[in-house]
Amino acid sequence: MKFVKMIFGVASAFLIGCCSVSCAEQKHTPISGTFISFTYGLHQNWDQARWSKEFEAMEKLKFDTLIVQAVAKRDPNSGKVISYYRSKAFKIDRLYVDWILSEAEKRGWKVYLGGFSDATGEDANKAKFVELNKRIANELYSAYKSCKSFAGFYISTEPLLNEADNAGEDVIYKVYVKYLKKKYPLKKVIVSPYFITDASARCKKQGMKQWWHNRSPDEMAQQVSAFLKKCPVDIIAIQDSTCWDVTMADLRTYLPKIAESVRLAGKEFWVDMEVFDTRGHTLYEPASINRIMEQIEIEKEYKCVMYCFNWCMDPNGSEETKTLYNQYYDAYFK
Repeated sequence: MKFVKMIFGVASAFLIGCCSVSCAEQKHTPISGTFISFTYGLHQNWDQARWSKEFEAMEKLKFDTLIVQAVAKRDPNSGKVISYYRSKAFKIDRLYVDWILSEAEKRGWKVYLGGFSDATGEDANKAKFVELNKRIANELYSAYKSCKSFAGFYISTEPLLNEADNAGEDVIYKVYVKYLKKKYPLKKVIVSPYFITDASARCKKQGMKQWWHNRSPDEMAQQVSAFLKKCPVDIIAIQDSTCWDVTMADLRTYLPKIAESVRLAGKEFWVDMEVFDTRGHTLYEPASINRIMEQIEIEKEYKCVMYCFNWCMDPNGSEETKTLYNQYYDAYFK
């Protein structure tokens, strides 16, 4: 998401004493799925056995949804496209998609597959990029249409929430999404807008003058409504952007208005719960369990999908991600 280049994360502060019922007693499933990345980070060079172990860890948290950020990327050495699925057009690195769909089928999970990696968002208006994504989507459907767990497509390029109306004009949303919906009407399409902040290099590079916090909740909701009139996705999964200066008070103010606008448009509203923290906008690391608990308290009425398990809460990763996994499990499932 927002920055696929970011590694690790989770964030801020929750006063446990404010709850009359402890989270351990609630016994609900606060986060129902996660994003994962093939193209960066922990999953590099994994074999099928390690993927099986990964699913066992996620299953303990009662996940039922998986969003793959991208199934292909460009080889930095050769410049050629590398795929992680059963491709006939591109060089195959490892058949990660085969392996995760196999594991998802066993458990009845839904998997949404991203296209070509776009970490910067600078390709959204490039015709060649759109055609590449079409080619990948067609190959994915041809190879995996018989898999019940293959629920749909994820748009790997993420729009700016505070300028969503303008973003709706980008060909990746206006043209590519319409292409997917017309050709594969039974497959849902997900897109994940995010709150832009002063800390974003991408925002500064584009010379943007309108920061998210300059817009009222109603104005932000209007931006999302305008975007959905141009981009016929089925699911809007808003990144809560808590690693980029969005506060808990902001979430309480903005999310209900945005959710209302999405639902009025007849679409599903999800929240991508960022479970990483930043220091000086340079270091990314798993956040504190206390902050995640506060995010959960605010966002629990929505379907929440974690961003991002393998960077933030994976027991098969670093000591920090393993610790957070255990803390989360103890808080909600022990």
